[in-house]
Amino acid sequence: MTELDFSDINLDITYQDGLRLSELYGKLGELQYNLDHFDIVATNTRIQMAIIFALLGFLLGFVIFMALVYFFEGYTKRDNIIIFGGLALFVALWFVLFYFVQDWAVMCEENNIMRDIQSTQMQIDAIKLKYGWT
Repeated sequence: MTELDFSDINLDITYQDGLRLSELYGKLGELQYNLDHFDIVATNTRIQMAIIFALLGFLLGFVIFMALVYFFEGYTKRDNIIIFGGLALFVALWFVLFYFVQDWAVMCEENNIMRDIQSTQMQIDAIKLKYGWT
């Protein structure tokens, strides 16, 4: 039977480095979980963007409507068509903008998670390298 020799392993790690390593592994696990279940993170991002766009769209739509009504002060039936056509165009453009911005926000969120995973892994590797555990 062969006897195991552990004389070359350096187990002399400081308390702070041990705590930091434990903290980093916990953070890495959380980030990898978020990346594995990214559909939940993406849904949260889309909901946040929808709320922001709804509030901004309501405010901008109201301002545009009031500006058009002021511009066509003595308006006729033809002017009503122009006013509501302008609002319809605004709403259509707003939904197109919303689609692209929320897609961009989801992509940025995924990139942030991958960047944080890489950063955390590099910090773990730095502590391991300090003690020769690579």
